[in-house]
Amino acid sequence: MGRLRHRDGREVFLRARHVVGRTDSCDLQIDGAHISALHATIWWSGEAWMVRDLGSRNGTWIDMTPLEAGLSRSLQTGSSLSFGRNEPEWHISDAGPPGARAVSNHGAEVEATFDLLALPNDEEPRVTIYRLPSGTWVLEGDGDIRRVVDGDTITLEDAAWELKLTADAGTSETLPSGARARSLSESALHYRVSLDEEHVDAEVRFRDAVSPLHARAHHITLLYLARARIEDAKNPEIPTSSHGWVYGDIAARELDIAEAKLNLHVFKARRQLAEAGIEDAAGLVERRAGSGQLRIGVAALSVEQV
Repeated sequence: MGRLRHRDGREVFLRARHVVGRTDSCDLQIDGAHISALHATIWWSGEAWMVRDLGSRNGTWIDMTPLEAGLSRSLQTGSSLSFGRNEPEWHISDAGPPGARAVSNHGAEVEATFDLLALPNDEEPRVTIYRLPSGTWVLEGDGDIRRVVDGDTITLEDAAWELKLTADAGTSETLPSGARARSLSESALHYRVSLDEEHVDAEVRFRDAVSPLHARAHHITLLYLARARIEDAKNPEIPTSSHGWVYGDIAARELDIAEAKLNLHVFKARRQLAEAGIEDAAGLVERRAGSGQLRIGVAALSVEQV
């Protein structure tokens, strides 16, 4: 995730388009007579961070070299930046693509992983915010699902979280070397469960590859959802659109876990799938808005007892 660090240790998360200047409307506001009202802009091109001087009075420098007004230069990790005077005050501490995050009114910050953002944290996901393949962000929590946009505020107990969401499409994370993004719609899920039902592992199957999903606690929850969808699919009187839907509170009770733990399992299952290179991993579990119902989002399912 793109970051800009000041020499005094302050760090700024870069938005997909980040304006630097003296006015309140700037994303990075710098006081001082040497800074123009709208001084420079830093933005993500889709491949790299770029910077352009906006015709400032005192100029912008990259690695101690002045940047001509109107021209753009790319930035890499370690590139130094200075605005209004040739003193390298800032540098790019992370040249990764822009990512989503949330900032609380108490100063806490949470970053998204593979476009999955859990609040208040990854181990207690009261709500989950994720991006659909269309680029739209949605919030999922308390049995509901709704659209959210950059700048929205989410209140959880005594904290108000402002969402900093990226507008560009595509994942905010870099996949492992040699991996390519694959779609959940192209996949099949296969679960292997021990005879005593204590051990479950899984794999994502594609026409030309298989990605193992090593045993995790959340596989038991996903196995439960998979079996519900498989059973409904056996009944010709149940339409495909109705296959597999279960109530979250009933699922939690039958799994003998708290509903909060079920939500944690859903979050971690999605993240494991995203780490395996599935670009629309949030679709692993679907929810019906306002109903408290959820289901596994993959129709091609199989379970093997070993």
